Amino acid sequence: MAALGIGALRRLWGRRAAPEAAGDRPIVPEGETLPRELPPVNCPELGPFMRSLHDVGVLTGDDGPNQSGMDTYWRIQHLAYLAVHNFGHHGLRYRYDPHPNGPYSLGMACDFYRFDSMCGSDPIASEEWRSLAEFLDFAKNYRSLEWLSVAATLSYINGKMLAGEAKCGADHDHSHRACLVELVHANRWEFAREGIFRVYDSIRDTLPTRLRQGDSAP
Repeated sequence: MAALGIGALRRLWGRRAAPEAAGDRPIVPEGETLPRELPPVNCPELGPFMRSLHDVGVLTGDDGPNQSGMDTYWRIQHLAYLAVHNFGHHGLRYRYDPHPNGPYSLGMACDFYRFDSMCGSDPIASEEWRSLAEFLDFAKNYRSLEWLSVAATLSYINGKMLAGEAKCGADHDHSHRACLVELVHANRWEFAREGIFRVYDSIRDTLPTRLRQGDSAP
């Protein structure tokens, strides 16, 4: 696949925009539920993932995903992406596409709505995920939704760069750090480069430096 430049990547990132609910309002109006005949969850690892985040206070309350609101929904989208691509979680193998809020998985969205509770599963056992404690510390320390959005976008475009599917043609220092920040800024122009640099420096040690064997770009 030919590498995407800044303009093409910006168009790809923006074309999946969708209306958003304001704040953390319930996705399904109070008193309404989704049909009980929903198909089963495709990725059962999402339940333990949400339970582990809930147990350390990253996700609060337990009104069920359908009543949790868009802030919680996007927090889980961003954290699930980072859990896999920055912290080596092997179970949440969803496909992600560009979205103005950051990498977006329709498969994860469908699974999310099929859960009655964010606490209905057992938490992840430490022996099942070597980086569990490190990830939960990360999730507790970085709670800003905007920060997580930029972090997930950095990780997503980093994967595209490693796969040769994104390149930076801007006139600047062409270090990997500078090019990655430039590509992210081109797609998330509402965030200043200085802020994106700060997010990058915070997650630099968790960013893959090469694709794992058998992996493709995220």
